[in-house]
Amino acid sequence: MIWSAAFEDSEWCRAEYTTLESKEKSGSGFRYVIAKVDEASLPGFASAKIHVDFSQDRDGPSGSGLLRLRYGMNGDPLPPATFRLAADVDKELKTARVQIKAERMNGFISRPETLSQSTGLSWQTSPALGCEVAEAMIGLGNNTAAFKVLNALQQQCPRAVRPKQLDGLALVRNKDWKGAQPYLASCTPAANLIQKR
Repeated sequence: MIWSAAFEDSEWCRAEYTTLESKEKSGSGFRYVIAKVDEASLPGFASAKIHVDFSQDRDGPSGSGLLRLRYGMNGDPLPPATFRLAADVDKELKTARVQIKAERMNGFISRPETLSQSTGLSWQTSPALGCEVAEAMIGLGNNTAAFKVLNALQQQCPRAVRPKQLDGLALVRNKDWKGAQPYLASCTPAANLIQKR
C-alpha cells in the first residue's frame, strides 16, 4: 500500500485498506506492506504494519528499504548477505550524491563527468546518479558534457524518462527550442513554454 497525505482523505483508499486487511486476515497467506512516500505520519492502525519511509528518496522506493518491503510481503526475514549488499549500495548512493552536490557547489565541471563513469552498483543499476551528474553539468553551463552523459544513460536505460527530460533541458539552455520539443513532450508545462517561444 502506498501511503501519502492524501490517503486518509480518500474514501476509495480507506476502502482499499479495509479490503487488504480483510484479505490478510482470511488465512489465504496474503500479506501487504506499506511504503510511505511523503511526510504524512502513519496512524496507529497502519504503523503496526511492516512499513518503510521513502519520503526522502526523490527517485521513489529503492535499496534496502524496498528489499525489506519485498521480503516483508512474504513474511520472510531479509537474508543477511542481501541486506549487506543493499546497505552498501545505499551508502554508495548517499556518498555519491554528497560528492555531486559538492562538485556543483564548488563550480567544478570535470569531476562530475569522472563520477558518472563509476562502475559501482548504485551507478550501474539506475540512471538516478547519472542524471544528477548531468543536471549538475547543465547547472554549471557545461551542456556538451551533459549531452555525453545523457547519451550513455539513454543507451543503458532506454525507457527511463528523466535522461530524456534533461536532454531537453540542455537543448533549451543551448537555445535549441525545436530540438528540445520531442524530449520534453511528456512534460506539459515545459513543452508549452517551448511552444510559446
